[in-house]
Amino acid sequence: MSWHSTGKGVVEQAAKVQEEQRKNKAPYRFKLIPNSSATVIYLDEEGFSFQEHSVQHGQKWEQWTCSGPSTCPLCQSGNKPYHITVFSVIDTSRWTDKRGQVHHNEKKIHALKADSALALMNKKERWAGLKGKAVLISRKGDKDAAAGSDFELTMKDGRPVAYKIDSAKPEHQPFNYAGIFEPKSPDFIKTALGMNIQSSFAAATQHSAPASNDSAASAFEILDPMDMSDDETKEESTDCPF
Repeated sequence: MSWHSTGKGVVEQAAKVQEEQRKNKAPYRFKLIPNSSATVIYLDEEGFSFQEHSVQHGQKWEQWTCSGPSTCPLCQSGNKPYHITVFSVIDTSRWTDKRGQVHHNEKKIHALKADSALALMNKKERWAGLKGKAVLISRKGDKDAAAGSDFELTMKDGRPVAYKIDSAKPEHQPFNYAGIFEPKSPDFIKTALGMNIQSSFAAATQHSAPASNDSAASAFEILDPMDMSDDETKEESTDCPF
């Protein structure tokens, strides 16, 4: 495949791809800077797993769902996919963007590679579930996973803090993973990335993409405390802090 092309059809395809990317921008992923931590509240239990590629495109890293080695142009270029499991969370941390807008209680994707996902799932079994739990996630250093690799329940008066998730509220519902992460067609990927596949992606392997939270994400309403009165585990039901 040449580095250049000619014809109106090529331009029309590129315009369609650009418009679809604008309309279907993926949700922000929860990420931490090295030696930091944040508390999130999980909106689902099981997560959603698939194979993914990480690709350096210009100055940023992008993630593309793998459709399998027989059809995926990234696989065919030598870019190795990795297993990813995603959850929906509310990120309770507070940050200010370049325009001075304060962000708080944002709904995000928590994307974990296999080792971190397994660590979380093992703890979930001991916690008697994940949905509604307030979990402190930590990243130890720059070599640690950007999505965090250490997970601890938030405690109050010796009890785990959990919140009532109202499934009737759209903001409390997990993301539509099948829609968000459905693999794109080979032609779409090639056009979107301006691909000369062999030269551009042979060296791109399992790198993590840095966060780019420059624009506003959706703010979320207050979560009601979970009523644990009939639960023998007696998780702490406190007034929601946000």
